[in-house]
Amino acid sequence: MNVGITFHIIGAFRDALRQHAIRKEFSLKYLRSEPSRVTAKCAENDCPWRIHASVLHDKVTFQIKTLNPTHTCSSMNRRGTSMASAKWISNKIVDWLRHEGDIPISQIKKRLQRTYGLDNVPYHRYWRGKDKGNFKISGSYEDLYALVPSLRAELLKQNEGSVVHYTVDDIDHSFERFFVCFKACSSGFISGCRPFIGLDGCHLKSKYLGSLLAATAMDGNNGLFPVAYAIVEGENSGSWQWFLEYLYEAIGHLEGLVFMSDRCKGLDDAVKVAFPRAEHRACMRHLYKNFKRKYPGEYLKRLVWSVAKAYTP
Repeated sequence: MNVGITFHIIGAFRDALRQHAIRKEFSLKYLRSEPSRVTAKCAENDCPWRIHASVLHDKVTFQIKTLNPTHTCSSMNRRGTSMASAKWISNKIVDWLRHEGDIPISQIKKRLQRTYGLDNVPYHRYWRGKDKGNFKISGSYEDLYALVPSLRAELLKQNEGSVVHYTVDDIDHSFERFFVCFKACSSGFISGCRPFIGLDGCHLKSKYLGSLLAATAMDGNNGLFPVAYAIVEGENSGSWQWFLEYLYEAIGHLEGLVFMSDRCKGLDDAVKVAFPRAEHRACMRHLYKNFKRKYPGEYLKRLVWSVAKAYTP
């Protein structure tokens, strides 16, 4: 910040002014903020730091006219934290998000603290900054959900023979569920994998939450082979049955088909309805997790796993 420096728009000057306050660790107070001129001072009443800028005769260029760079306030330390708005955070991290994808809030906090010395910035401000950064890259969640019908049409166009379905809420017509099974995945499972499918789900952490359901098989090298997945409102009997009905449409019935799951609530009935002739088995790790609560100990653990691994022709 020096007298005579120019900026192409007033917004650029305000951004630079905020950046300066954050780096010097003090808070600003605007005395005048108009399209043609801005006057600001240090938020401490007795501090003489003050700056004034206004547009030039071309009515476009913004120039710093006067500046008193002296600080006398004793509370400068860490006061710049209040200037780190969600918008400022989003501007600083948008390139990180664009090149690295999703970054945990804790990592964003560490990087900004290391670079700008920020302290005591509330978690929700980091969260809003990340949300604004993602909006700059991909647009809003609402706009993206509105593209679901186009996404389904494009997937079917580019992957002929795939099974892709979605549903919307009957009342407000908002997005509810989305199922995808590519033709390559269903054909690959039928012709090249054992008739064995693992079913599981996990919670999503986006703005509107929900759950991701997945059907996964194993190929000849014991590698994981994705068969189908779906975005649903949550893991329950209705969503699992909806998922399995479309999975049946994609792969049909296979002789000796076996499903394995963690026996989550509602999944037993859903498998019986959608695949009445298939076997449904429970994951031993999850069974043992329940078993050891009542029967702990290393000896019983070895017995349980010996039984699980025993071969019975």
